[in-house]
Amino acid sequence: MYGEEKMANKTINIIIPYFGNFPNYYQLFLDSCACNSTIDWTIISDNDAEYDFPPNVKRVKMSFADVKRLIDNKFNFKATVNSVHKLCEYKPAYGYIFNDIVRGYDYWGYGDLDLIYGDMRSFLTDDILSYDKVFTLGHLSLIRNTDELNRLFMKNINDKQLYKEAFLSDSNFNFDEEFMGKDNINTIFRKYGYSVWDKSFAADIYTKSNGFKLDLGDGKIENIKDSLFIWNNGQLVRFFAKGKEIKREYFLYIHLQKRKMNVRVNHSKTVYKIIPNVFDDLEVDFDSVEEDFSNIKKKKFNNQYISIRYRNLKDKVKNYIKVKR
Repeated sequence: MYGEEKMANKTINIIIPYFGNFPNYYQLFLDSCACNSTIDWTIISDNDAEYDFPPNVKRVKMSFADVKRLIDNKFNFKATVNSVHKLCEYKPAYGYIFNDIVRGYDYWGYGDLDLIYGDMRSFLTDDILSYDKVFTLGHLSLIRNTDELNRLFMKNINDKQLYKEAFLSDSNFNFDEEFMGKDNINTIFRKYGYSVWDKSFAADIYTKSNGFKLDLGDGKIENIKDSLFIWNNGQLVRFFAKGKEIKREYFLYIHLQKRKMNVRVNHSKTVYKIIPNVFDDLEVDFDSVEEDFSNIKKKKFNNQYISIRYRNLKDKVKNYIKVKR
């Protein structure tokens, strides 16, 4: 797929509301957006810290309370937005909620900040951008920008107004993505006969591992151990050992969910490696990675697994105490 049919010219705007402190690698995120200059992002945030924003990333100053009021004005019921995280539930409705922002674009999207993009247009070909919905996960999904599709999230599914249940619930409903076989926005698109591109080009890093294993979905976890991600002038490449050969594989983005990453490169860097759990200088020239693969350091000590298990245990104890009360 990579590079087969580059530069589909459909316009895209990816909307990301985010409140509080940005990830410590936010500038690297912005740099990866800059290399995708034909795609736009709108970051809605109360954070006015200084960063080097590229021309294709617009920052809209809004508070969390402002967004809650905007949502309240869009619906004839009191929606639940009890936390910043709960906004994820509303991602499929962003084209309706932020209709002024998406106006004029062929597609709008929703996504996250805990990732680094590769060369997006090498994956978003004309064929893929003929689908009504592109991708099925919350860290990146695109929807064709029409009034009908921007309101499709309101359609009934199995005689239920799923969106209303999700928006009224205090808990996480996973309305925005495929998860554990639950009905979600993708279910609605498919039920009403709209096309959904469901193959992911993401390097979705499994959270409960110290290493960079890929979460392949449906409970499947990849078991490649000797691998290395490199961001090279806007391309995201993974090198990995397969027998005696060193293979390379391109990705649309890497998703670093729940990873506390150290940043040891500045944003003037055009090449760096991404290893657990650090952005670091590449010790060799990019063109010689295959040859020098065994000499490149691919791991640093981190306690990702222990940290995740500890947080999960804290959440279980907190929920247990809540139930007992």
